[in-house]
Amino acid sequence: MKNIQYYFFGYSPTRYQISLTFASAILCVLVLIFSNADKNFHWLTWLILVELSMDIGGGAISNLFESTKRFYQTDNIRGKIHKWLRNPLIFASLHIHLIIIHALIDPGKLDGAFYITGMIILAVVLASSIRHKNSLFFAGAMSLTIFLVSWFLPIIISLYWLYGVFIFKLVVAYSTRIQ
Repeated sequence: MKNIQYYFFGYSPTRYQISLTFASAILCVLVLIFSNADKNFHWLTWLILVELSMDIGGGAISNLFESTKRFYQTDNIRGKIHKWLRNPLIFASLHIHLIIIHALIDPGKLDGAFYITGMIILAVVLASSIRHKNSLFFAGAMSLTIFLVSWFLPIIISLYWLYGVFIFKLVVAYSTRIQ
C-alpha cells in the first residue's frame, strides 16, 4: 500500500485536519484510561482497547473532512481495497470494534455488541443511500436513536461514551455525502 495515508486522512488533508484527527484519537485514549482506571485488564487487553479507541476517535473526526469523504465517495478507484471501502455495507461490516471490545472485557454482554453493530450497519447503508441535503439530519437522528436504544441492551457501562463516538464515526461522519 503505497499511499496508506489516504485511508486515514483522504486526499490532500491539511495540517489542521491531521492535527484534529490525532487530537481526537488521543482524547479518546485519555477518556478510555480515566474511565477504566479501576479495571484490572491484562496489558494486551489495554493495548487492543487503546488501538480501537484511537481508531474510533480519530476516525470520528477524519471521516468528517471533505478530503476523507472524497477518498471514500469518489469514483477514482485505486484498487480492490478502495473499491470495497467505498461500499457502505462492506465498510460498516469491517468495523467490529464493539464486538472485539465486548469479547475481551465481558463476553456475557456480547449479544448487545452484535445488536448495536447490526443497527449501525443498517443505519450506514440507509444514510449512505440518501443523496440530498437532509442526509445529515437523517444520519443524526439514526445515530441518536441507536445510542439511546443501546442503553437498554447488555452493554459495558464504563465504555458507553465510546459507543456514542463509534456510532457518530460511522453513521454521521462516514455516511453523509459531500455537500
